[in-house]
Amino acid sequence: MGEWKQLYKWNKKQVLLFITILTLMISTTVMQYKGHIVHSASDAEIAVNTTLGESLETYAGIFSTTVTASVNPTATLAALSILGMVENAEIYFPEAGWLIQVGNFLNGIPIVETISDLPIANPVAAILLTIVAIAMYVIHSTSASKMFSKATIDNIEQWGGMIVTVALSLLPLATTQVVAAAPATEIHYVSPGTYAVTLLLAILSAIFTAIVYVCIYGCMDAVELLGAVIPIKGMNVVIEILKGVLHMILILLQIFAPVLSVIFSIIIMLVGILLFRKMSTLSTYYTYIYVKPLWKTLWHKDDLSPLVHRKFPRRGHKRYPSIELAVPAFSMNHVGKIRKRELIWLILKDQVPYLVRIKPLRKTQEIPLAELNVHKDTLYLQKTFRFTRILTEDKQVELIISNEYSNQWQRMLDWLQLSDFKLVEERRKQEKETARSVKEEKRREKREKRERQWEERMQKYQISRISKKNS
Repeated sequence: MGEWKQLYKWNKKQVLLFITILTLMISTTVMQYKGHIVHSASDAEIAVNTTLGESLETYAGIFSTTVTASVNPTATLAALSILGMVENAEIYFPEAGWLIQVGNFLNGIPIVETISDLPIANPVAAILLTIVAIAMYVIHSTSASKMFSKATIDNIEQWGGMIVTVALSLLPLATTQVVAAAPATEIHYVSPGTYAVTLLLAILSAIFTAIVYVCIYGCMDAVELLGAVIPIKGMNVVIEILKGVLHMILILLQIFAPVLSVIFSIIIMLVGILLFRKMSTLSTYYTYIYVKPLWKTLWHKDDLSPLVHRKFPRRGHKRYPSIELAVPAFSMNHVGKIRKRELIWLILKDQVPYLVRIKPLRKTQEIPLAELNVHKDTLYLQKTFRFTRILTEDKQVELIISNEYSNQWQRMLDWLQLSDFKLVEERRKQEKETARSVKEEKRREKREKRERQWEERMQKYQISRISKKNS
């Protein structure tokens, strides 16, 4: 029980936000159809209990839609809008007979037949969302724009996709009403038992949908971010093309092969869940090391970065209430339980630097920085173009810190009591110059030796010629 309480505290904001959104959606869905509680057993006999089975079919489609939206939320919204517009072709395009026939065909698919009730199922929304989807593809196709969007509009895209997929989980509630005193000809009412089960399924589906969405979206976002930071020209474009092809396949499977779509979605879900931890670690690393410094350079270049990071966990603040230094760091070596490129916190406790690993459901792990330096070599602080790092000369210890703190570099150098890596660079430069001088001296000596040997041979040759003439 304590572990679950700890997990809740760790993700309190996210949990409360999700519960708020879910509550608002359920309340809106239930209230807008004005269902009434059953009044008597005779009323229950009127109910037609077929909605639950239809809901199960719809949930299978919702699961596939969740996976599709996780791959590309904006493109999925555009696809849903277009499909809903086609379903409503009789309203918007009454003279287009072929379009009406396509809409009738789509109505045979459980998940698609409910899309026509969505607010985006109209031509205007379809055009706007299609433009947004194309714009997102373009933005993610270049490295700089992807890193910029990671800090801005990608957050909107992520939560927008989350809200839409959770809302789809509540669609069966929108087509289900509790039985009331109604004529026997009414078939749109169900018993309280069926409605209760449908409500429970909707809530469980919404929670499951959110978990699946976060895992797959996190992996896709990490892949795009990796494409942005890998120095290979055109990598972003290749990733976006592959992403678009995968998204198109998922959409077509949902329309023409719903069962195969569910199977394919389960495979993608399992792969996403298995890769989520690794991809999340890489995404966090590149976000802190590349995205945040870029954002700071664009908008807050002259501001001093706080030496206690804004995202230092609340549990860390409780454990170290008077802390003055807490910055995110990443080890380039596997150290104990700390994985390579895993987020850890470099703190100053009693004037001694520590690495702190704070994870939900786990005990906080403290490692003195000196313990990493098993060979007791000198620790240096180095500032480069890409990042700041703490390292030994042989890189047995190598910690990467964001260049957000480049303007606090001297202060960190004093607080951590480290040596300036410029000393090593100057020594290496001097050693190279010395080695170059020695090499040049050896070349000069070798050249002079060859010249002397040549002169000696020429002298011997001349003496030989004179001797032959005299004889």
